[in-house]
Amino acid sequence: MNFKRLILFSAVISLVLAGCKDEEFLPGADRLFRPIINTSTVSMTWIRVEWDRYKGAKSYELEVSVDTFKTILRSNRTDSTQYTFTNLDFDTKYQIRLRAVGDSIIASGDTIRSMYFVTNLSTIDYPTQLITPTSSDVIDKSIRVKWHVTPFVYSRIDVLVNKDSVYKTVELTDAENQAGQIIIPGLQPETSYIVKIFSGDDYKGKKTFKTATSQVFDGDVVDLRDYSDEQAKTLLTQAYIDSIGAAHPAGLNLILSGGTSYTVPTLILPVSMNIVTGLSFKGKAVIEVNGSFAVKASTEVPTMRFEKIFFTQGNTTGKLKTDANYGGTYLINMNQTSGNIGTLTLENCDVKYKRGAIRMQTTAAIQKLNINNCIFDSIGGYGIVNNANDASYIGDIVVSNSTFAHADRLFTCGKLLGINSITISNITTCFAPTASSYFLDYNNNAVSGGVSITNSIFGPGITNTTTGSAAVNGMRFSATPPTVTITNCFKTNDLTWAINAVTLEPNAPITEFTDLGQTSALIFGDVTKSNYKVSDTKLVNKAGDPRWW
Repeated sequence: MNFKRLILFSAVISLVLAGCKDEEFLPGADRLFRPIINTSTVSMTWIRVEWDRYKGAKSYELEVSVDTFKTILRSNRTDSTQYTFTNLDFDTKYQIRLRAVGDSIIASGDTIRSMYFVTNLSTIDYPTQLITPTSSDVIDKSIRVKWHVTPFVYSRIDVLVNKDSVYKTVELTDAENQAGQIIIPGLQPETSYIVKIFSGDDYKGKKTFKTATSQVFDGDVVDLRDYSDEQAKTLLTQAYIDSIGAAHPAGLNLILSGGTSYTVPTLILPVSMNIVTGLSFKGKAVIEVNGSFAVKASTEVPTMRFEKIFFTQGNTTGKLKTDANYGGTYLINMNQTSGNIGTLTLENCDVKYKRGAIRMQTTAAIQKLNINNCIFDSIGGYGIVNNANDASYIGDIVVSNSTFAHADRLFTCGKLLGINSITISNITTCFAPTASSYFLDYNNNAVSGGVSITNSIFGPGITNTTTGSAAVNGMRFSATPPTVTITNCFKTNDLTWAINAVTLEPNAPITEFTDLGQTSALIFGDVTKSNYKVSDTKLVNKAGDPRWW
């Protein structure tokens, strides 16, 4: 058995040796050593690589790519052992591969080449003066790009969605160069952008931004923020309001652009609307009111809400703040018969230069009125809230965290139905109401739901230019007065009560107000500049509109 195995092994060895002849070689053998890059140097726009020379190498081939050689950006051949790729892009990852080239094979004409050596190298970015963005520099559809102001004059900014795709180009003005910042609108929420800045055509660096998530609203949304300021100015016409009302019969959120001015004539709202300034770097949207808002006749609108809006004077002849009665304009004028509102809300709004803020002119109802975090200034004889029709009605009024200044009247009703209740907390008043007027004037109303006033500060009334008196009246109600609760409320000592000509006693004073013993000029920061900041420890964090703490 051992003898047979030895014969078989010898036969196999003979076959192997017979298959090897001196003039043949193994196919595909690598005749050159693969060169290895042992030194690399990178800069902003160039990369230099170096390697050792190996026996048999006549020259070297190099290729550069940015997509792992799916495409070749550049091919080069050199007989040196170093090479520099120039005119590259800033801050870009490159793949570089290198192989040796030897002699040609006479029999086949092929050239001997080694296998590739591959390395990954990145250029350095330009040392930019752009400032790294923070969360305060991004909102859902805009970014704020800032840079250190230097002698450079920047010409433009390119906004890219990726390295090669420019989404938009923004030319830079002298004013923006001096300010060292620009706001770029018209972007998409939750999207990453590359921002590149240029001086002339010279690249001067980049930063990456990611826009924020959009606000979430209940119901349908009509977003006006992509309109230019010129388009927005005259957009809010009755025809436009009717068209979006028809398209959204269950109501809608109307999103305005911060810092943009909208002209409003008289607008009759046909459906529930939440009119609000969207996320913005420019503060509140501005509505220049030439008329008022109202609700369509014979329509029950569940909600009407205004948030973060500055309502100011009109912009047509006769509607300016310098015209009589501030041009006779209102914020809300309920003048459409049976045009009713379930809940009317004013949140974080400024209201200025109005004959009246909220006026009930005809048979109409508001079941609940909420005013929070608002400033009312320069309001005429119709006051802040005025039930001015026997068939008009407001259920419950809730006012909080707000300031009322230079208002001829505050909360008043000379008609029959009146209101159910009024709840006031953390308000500041100054120069309101006008001399001989009442803070709360419900002479014909029982206000059966009661009156509550807490944690508030009351400054002086408006001086009557004829009599020279700023003395005002407190509260009055019908023959059946409501339950009135007043807690932790204060007055400056230049708030004085009007004297009854017959009894020679103060007329309806609010005796529960604690006198601070100092004038409004001392209690408040600077009343001449509408600064009602307080420093008295009895008031800070305890009473008045919190914005003044």
